[in-house]
Amino acid sequence: MATAAHAEDTRRYTLAELETLVSQQAFDEALAHAADVPPSQRTQRWTDATAAAAAGTLASLTEDGALILAIDAVDRQFPQLLRTTRYTKPRGELGLKGLAACWRRSDQCGKLALRFVEGDPKLAIDVARLAARNDETIALSLFVRAFDTKLCTDEQLQRAMLAGLNRDRESTPATEARSIMVRCWDAARPLVLKAFDDAGKRSYVHKNTCDVLVAKNLLSPLQAKRCK
Repeated sequence: MATAAHAEDTRRYTLAELETLVSQQAFDEALAHAADVPPSQRTQRWTDATAAAAAGTLASLTEDGALILAIDAVDRQFPQLLRTTRYTKPRGELGLKGLAACWRRSDQCGKLALRFVEGDPKLAIDVARLAARNDETIALSLFVRAFDTKLCTDEQLQRAMLAGLNRDRESTPATEARSIMVRCWDAARPLVLKAFDDAGKRSYVHKNTCDVLVAKNLLSPLQAKRCK
């Protein structure tokens, strides 16, 4: 009996069996065995069945905190599903919910957020707004990815920009913040000038803004001395 049980555990499921499991709403089992089908046999039928299994599995999760982890696992194992709305639609809706739950419990959700957006760049703004309440560095990266001049007056983008300007000049957040500052100059100007006035002479804010402010002749002689 032990031998028979082991044989059953290691038996590879066929595509037809995956489709049967999906029709029976046995989504977890179908997803667990989707990889049994060899790559050469992963036709549109396989994509449809696996996408349905993944969507059903996500919808069945009762713990919001598990959603983003489950999505991340599916994305990594079956990246081809990111090309079908049967998976990406529930993925987008449930992923935002999962990220919100992740950030309620931890401040280490940024990498998950970035990978989530890589799977569907259209979600960048929604995720950026969510991140802005939890991790302004991640929000800044997401705003840069989905940049549009219409966002220049967005308060969340502006706060993320100012947070980035207060980071080491060689860091990615500072580089991204300077990029937004230049591209959104009309809206950023009063915020940058105030941040410059409020900051100390050796601050990161000065190091990140001096060259721009001097070039635009916006500093008094006394202020300009702070940049030397």
